[in-house]
Amino acid sequence: MDRSLLLILLAITLSNALFIPGLVKREQCSKAFGEKCRRDSECCGRWICAFDMYNTLRCGYEAGP
Repeated sequence: MDRSLLLILLAITLSNALFIPGLVKREQCSKAFGEKCRRDSECCGRWICAFDMYNTLRCGYEAGP
């Protein structure tokens, strides 16, 4: 096989191995209603991550339709 082709295949394999675990983590929710959060993807169900009345980011404000 050509050496450049092997390098391309190796780069594709490594990039897939690095990015797939990150995507899986983003899809899994870990926070329930009222828990502190940093982004919407952490909140389970229809909850989104938003500031509460104490200016703290928490899961608990329902997303629109």
